[in-house]
Amino acid sequence: MSHCVFGYARRCREGSSAIFSLRHLEIASDGATRAVSYATIEVHPPSRKIVQIRAFRNRPVNNSCQRMIHEWARQNNLC
Repeated sequence: MSHCVFGYARRCREGSSAIFSLRHLEIASDGATRAVSYATIEVHPPSRKIVQIRAFRNRPVNNSCQRMIHEWARQNNLC
């Protein structure tokens, strides 16, 4: 997604950050599938709070993605 999520590896190992990806599975006419990433979500596990949400190249996510992430957060007791 051309952003710096790799830089969070240490924090993920330590448990101070968790990284999630919003993806959509696309199926081509020949039956081939690929997952297309729409957003990267950082959660602070101890507080269960979403810290940041970024789209391609750190852009903000669109309203459709925002709604899906909000629903996912609600289902998983995140704030």
